[in-house]
Amino acid sequence: MKQLLIIFLLGTCISGFAATPHTELWDGQKLETVKVNLRSNAYRPAYETLIRRAEQALLANYRTVMDKAKTPPSGSKHDYMSLAIYFWPDSTKKDGVPYVNRDGIRNPELKKFDAEPKSEMIDGVVTLSLADYFSGDAKYGNAAAKLLDKWFLDPATRMNPNLDYAQHIPGICDGRGIGIIDTYNFVSLTDAIRLLHESGRLSESQFAGLKQWFFRFTDWLLESKNGRDESVTKNNHGTAYDVQLTACALFSGKNGVAMKTMRQFAERRMFKQIEPDGSQPLELSRTLAFHYSWYNVTHIIDMAAIAKHHGVDIVNAVSSDGRSLDKALGFLTDYIGRQNDWKWKQIHGWDMVEQELCEELRKVASVGGDLKYEKQRKVFGKTAPDDIFLLLFAL
Repeated sequence: MKQLLIIFLLGTCISGFAATPHTELWDGQKLETVKVNLRSNAYRPAYETLIRRAEQALLANYRTVMDKAKTPPSGSKHDYMSLAIYFWPDSTKKDGVPYVNRDGIRNPELKKFDAEPKSEMIDGVVTLSLADYFSGDAKYGNAAAKLLDKWFLDPATRMNPNLDYAQHIPGICDGRGIGIIDTYNFVSLTDAIRLLHESGRLSESQFAGLKQWFFRFTDWLLESKNGRDESVTKNNHGTAYDVQLTACALFSGKNGVAMKTMRQFAERRMFKQIEPDGSQPLELSRTLAFHYSWYNVTHIIDMAAIAKHHGVDIVNAVSSDGRSLDKALGFLTDYIGRQNDWKWKQIHGWDMVEQELCEELRKVASVGGDLKYEKQRKVFGKTAPDDIFLLLFAL
């Protein structure tokens, strides 16, 4: 009897260890495969990096929306507030107002608002949830659950489900639809929440509360002035809006909204932004033209990863005149390692965007594309063996 009990418990542990998580952006089967093979040379260095970062996250002091110095026009610090990233005080005005645009140059005043604390919280939750999933150590998942409770559920510290005051411009506006891109990392956060729920680190009431928060936030995306403004934006902001809307809708149970957005995505976003030669005119007009062209592509790839789980093929969608994700990738990869031949502006950041584009090449292959760009990736964008990216998207 004792031997049978041991065999049963061992079988239960193995089954739990290899359970396929129900994620949207991340491939659950990939996560399962990595977890089973963590001790291999392919994944061990990245796993060890993840655990080191999770240990750091356990000690971090995370801020909430209540910690910002300035109160939004609503009178409630529970409302998220951020500054337009490329707007600066006007040096010709005594008070600097209204602020003026310096495209591509980030204003350090950003740190005074909610964007940085929000990103730190999400990075912490994602890191801790992955450490919990791969290690099985509850201390990571429990810490992530506390962070989520503090940011979204605790009446004393929670964020209201709106972005009415995101990317405000002093002297011009209290908030803008453009500010919705601030919470693009909700796309990965919702997968982290799923992992925590499936591991039992989130109580049913916490999970229900988070779903309700995102239900209300999805309604805000659809119905608010800022949400409607962003939904009709034609560049990377419109693409990012669709991906974020889809992720939040799927998480909160608004599946009809998500499916409609995914099915319309290729025609509504990709084919209108990408030319037959693969160029993206709206992004090429920026002072960081390569960066924003790549940035828009990352959103398309994220939508492809999500849509794949729902029978919608974004990777291989092609318009009648040849517009496609593949064409956009081809246009950009032609310039990897040839930045002197780039005809448009890129005022800084070449090394960073080339490396990140190379990771996207591997990522797109992992969600259904081919390996035609592997040569460029291997030459110019070798992924370090301790990069956590390998736990999520490497083939």
